[in-house]
Amino acid sequence: MSWFEPKDDAAKAYKASEAMVNADPATATALSEISTRVDEADAAAQETAALIEIAQRNGVDPAEVDVMVNDLLNQTKASKDLTKQADELTAEYLSTGVSRVTEDPVDSYVTRQQISRELQIDEVGKGRLLDDPEGVSGVDPAITPHLFPEGSTAALSMPPGNVARNAADVAAIKNGTSREHLLLCFPNVPTLIFPKVILSHVIML
Repeated sequence: MSWFEPKDDAAKAYKASEAMVNADPATATALSEISTRVDEADAAAQETAALIEIAQRNGVDPAEVDVMVNDLLNQTKASKDLTKQADELTAEYLSTGVSRVTEDPVDSYVTRQQISRELQIDEVGKGRLLDDPEGVSGVDPAITPHLFPEGSTAALSMPPGNVARNAADVAAIKNGTSREHLLLCFPNVPTLIFPKVILSHVIML
């Protein structure tokens, strides 16, 4: 979402939330691992702090308390360093769509677009199966896609922050400042605001 420049904290939170939907797998995995390590460091620090309090209350040798205090400082520093690392990875990803841990940016992008399309088709299939559990309407490519050519379940990928981008696209079109859509290569075509699953239900109605 490099196109989105937040102007306040609410916008920053929105961008961070939207960008992490169907995020780059390597970046998401790294952030998850860092988060786990932060939790472990924080838990260890809390336990050490409790032990220090007990030791001081019971008159334990000050030298032993100093060792525990040093452990606490190291655990606290580890948590801060890991949090900083996570913040840096997140900032990289929010600004460029990739991070230092992304192995192949192009492959990552293509994979995420495919996942977006597959998720939409899955949701369409679930909805149609619920609407017609007996299959009265016949075989549906959204329900049994392996029986049909790949193009029969075609869907456009939904970019992160599509609602905000749609609003920006519409405003640009009205102002006469729009550019060609990056995916469709057509001028004056705003980003889709609804996924295929919603559109399919509207069309069926």
